[in-house]
Amino acid sequence: MKREVIIGFVAIAAVGALIFGLFYLKGENILANNRTFHTTYQSVDGLVSASPVKVSGLQVGVVTKLEMNPDDPSLIDVYFIINEENLEIPSTSIAILESDLLGTKSINLKLGLDTDMLESGDFVLAQVQAELNEMVNEQLLPLKLKTEELIATIDSTVTIVKSVIGNNTDNLNESFIGLKTAIISFGSMTDRLDTLVKRQSGKIATIFSNVSSITANLKQSNQAITTLLSNAVTITDSLKQVDLVGTVNQAKLAFTQANLVLQAINNDNGTLNKLLNDSTLYSNVNLMVDQATQLVENIQAHPNRYLQFAVFGSKDTGLGKMSRRDEKALRKFAHDDSILDKYR
Repeated sequence: MKREVIIGFVAIAAVGALIFGLFYLKGENILANNRTFHTTYQSVDGLVSASPVKVSGLQVGVVTKLEMNPDDPSLIDVYFIINEENLEIPSTSIAILESDLLGTKSINLKLGLDTDMLESGDFVLAQVQAELNEMVNEQLLPLKLKTEELIATIDSTVTIVKSVIGNNTDNLNESFIGLKTAIISFGSMTDRLDTLVKRQSGKIATIFSNVSSITANLKQSNQAITTLLSNAVTITDSLKQVDLVGTVNQAKLAFTQANLVLQAINNDNGTLNKLLNDSTLYSNVNLMVDQATQLVENIQAHPNRYLQFAVFGSKDTGLGKMSRRDEKALRKFAHDDSILDKYR
């Protein structure tokens, strides 16, 4: 009896271990406090039981069952469990069906921000990630179209170039010959330039030395230039303070007055105009000078006609009543030849 009991316990333990191992291999821990959720997809190609359920790349559960929706056979109900006890799933979370580069399907839980949490057995919103080939086609389609346009453009360009080259082969040959000649000429010119630079290297060095000397002189004269500029600024400030407007107004007034004087001179009735333009005054002056000259010459020739000298102390001497000083001056004038010379 004792042996049968032991065999029974061993059998029960083996069956339990087998069951536990099967669930373990499926990713389920029957000893843990698992929570079950479900969602619905239109296609679950590649998704199987024991496919992982992840949150931010970390596996938190497995898919347990896939079956057709009894109300709509085009939909597939997917059941999965969450074996992370501390993971709370908000009601706005989304179960995204995605695949990696190898095509392995998994469910990625994108947790929402709602404060209401889902309970075990609740439905989770579903979303299908675009297939890798679809994403590649979506990214490559614009590139493909542009490549096709580029190939068509290149084909047209090649056709045009081929046509141009075919019709202008002789001209192209001449062009290449001319280009070759130009390159040879350019090489010869560079050789001559190199020779010229070598020959004139001394002069070039002298020029650079002179330029360096000039810059050194400018550097030494920097203070003088600064002083000169400062003086120029002082002069300009002084000119700025000068009443140029008043000076210009005074100059305008002086020009106006000078213009009035010139107008008065040009006036036919003015005295200055008559002095400048009337020849009568000039003729009268000449006549007066001639008469004075004749009178002086007559006085010098015949002084006794105009001067009487007292012999016996008479008081009446000369022409009328003339003082001695006037008589002496008249005698001096009569015998002074320089006076006549002035009027001759």
